[in-house]
Amino acid sequence: LSAHSFNVCYLSIMLAIKLDQILVHEKGYAINFNDIVCQVGEAALFHDIGKTVIDKKVALKPLGHTEEELELLIPHVQEGFKMLREHVHPSIANVALNHHQKFNGKGYPAINGKDPLSGKKIHIYSRVVSIVNVFDLLTTTNPYSPPKLPVQALYYIKYGLEGWFDPEIRKTFLLLVPPFAVGTKVHLNTGDFAVVVAQNADHPCRPIVKLIANAKGERYPSFKQSNLDLSMDPKTIIQYQNGVNVEKYLYSN
Repeated sequence: LSAHSFNVCYLSIMLAIKLDQILVHEKGYAINFNDIVCQVGEAALFHDIGKTVIDKKVALKPLGHTEEELELLIPHVQEGFKMLREHVHPSIANVALNHHQKFNGKGYPAINGKDPLSGKKIHIYSRVVSIVNVFDLLTTTNPYSPPKLPVQALYYIKYGLEGWFDPEIRKTFLLLVPPFAVGTKVHLNTGDFAVVVAQNADHPCRPIVKLIANAKGERYPSFKQSNLDLSMDPKTIIQYQNGVNVEKYLYSN
């Protein structure tokens, strides 16, 4: 849980900085933006503190809980809120309670015995932490399922989780997190092996790569290791990463 919490904290801070105008608009000008970012980070760090008092097997399972497991999992949000509310700013404790709310109103918990929250009734901090939380759960090693590659997780967030996230936050998140980070080794459909050296903001799945070896795995000498901008070469794509065929997960903005 600690590694997950640190990951979500770091990426939530980065996302908050990118969402500066939205956060300031919703929070108002009475609070300094640096304080807003700090609150988002603190909220993200402690968002899952309630999991420390529920069944460990359920707490460590990332997604896909059975109905019985979900009944055991849901109380972690109330428990986390109880643990924090006397010690932190209300906006921070709110994230422990509401980071599983969904923009379409199909999350949890129900509020005051009524329906779960929906849309912008969900606090902006919870909407930020929610998408980061899911991304990290999808991409982190766990005892129940193999981690997804970033490109797979981002594709899933973009197309597979309809209605879960604030559309503006999702759009910014997809611009923030690259499907293929700099330094990622990839295998092109030409057979060449390459390493990602730069991003293309307008074409996230078509980064700039350096060709390092041919289809036989024979390394090119340094003077032949040329850069290739995949956004300028529509016939060439990244086909494999870590031996996984990622062709069907390639997306555009």
